[in-house]
Amino acid sequence: MKMLKPRMLILVMALVMVASVVPMGRGPQASGADVLYNGGFELGFESNSACPGMVGAGWGCFNNGGAAVYG
Repeated sequence: MKMLKPRMLILVMALVMVASVVPMGRGPQASGADVLYNGGFELGFESNSACPGMVGAGWGCFNNGGAAVYG
């Protein structure tokens, strides 16, 4: 009976080690699709009448009217 506990412990430890190296299957993968139009700016930049300056082709702009406060 005294040898049963160490053997059981060794068996449990071996099972834990084996279970830790078994792959868990396919995990979630990042999408290969570009979900933003011109997300990498491959199409360049263009002038937008609503924005001062240039913006990415197909993009709009955001202007908070200078209301940002930092610090």
